[in-house]
Amino acid sequence: MGSILRFIRPARRPARRFVHRMPRLFFSPRIRRMAFRYAGFAALLAMIPFLLDLDHQAPPGTPLGTMSGSASPAGSPSLRDRISVYDGDTIRLGRERIRIVGLDTPEYGRNARCREEALAAERAKRELQRLLASGTVALHRQGTDRYDRTLARVTVDGRDVAPALIEKGLARPYYGGRRAGWCG
Repeated sequence: MGSILRFIRPARRPARRFVHRMPRLFFSPRIRRMAFRYAGFAALLAMIPFLLDLDHQAPPGTPLGTMSGSASPAGSPSLRDRISVYDGDTIRLGRERIRIVGLDTPEYGRNARCREEALAAERAKRELQRLLASGTVALHRQGTDRYDRTLARVTVDGRDVAPALIEKGLARPYYGGRRAGWCG
């Protein structure tokens, strides 16, 4: 009779566990270093506007102080040089948009509803620019509106700008609520 062969079972391997491996985004160390270097440089470039904008929005009730036409120390431009007029009732100081309290002027640009309103808005804007350039400007912050603009009373040499524009017929008194139109 023949011999009986014994069946030998192969050695059992331990079960493999699933191990999540992070995908290799940058295969070589050289490419990885270069990518991180450029990412750091891009982050630094993105921060430059914030580092240069020293006129961040102050809390309500904080007076800005005065803005005179004389040059600031160390050759930096004065605050008045950095103020710009958007329309007859809104100015900008750096990134901060400031809505002048107590008046309403016609809408400027494409927000104007008719030609007369656009022309009146241009006159109001020019007069506000002239008033702001004529003396020492001071802002007295009073909070923010629904468009996240700073509400402020603006004075030039101690005289409020709102009544000056209203007296010349370029603005109307406004203290909230619905505004009347400017078209005929």
